[in-house]
Amino acid sequence: MFNTAAKQWGAFSYAQDQDALRVPAKAGKTAASVERLTYTISKAGEVTLSWGDEGCGYCAVVI
Repeated sequence: MFNTAAKQWGAFSYAQDQDALRVPAKAGKTAASVERLTYTISKAGEVTLSWGDEGCGYCAVVI
């Protein structure tokens, strides 16, 4: 999700009504473990987030 609240740290003051965008994605196991949170964007627009041995992806489309 992408939220409109600026200067918000963590989820301590999260309010769903301030969401600007929600992207459905399912988490799963990755082929290899990564030490740091890693964002990967392919040329086809697939965005993948990986951390440890978990990851999730979604397809970003610019309209």
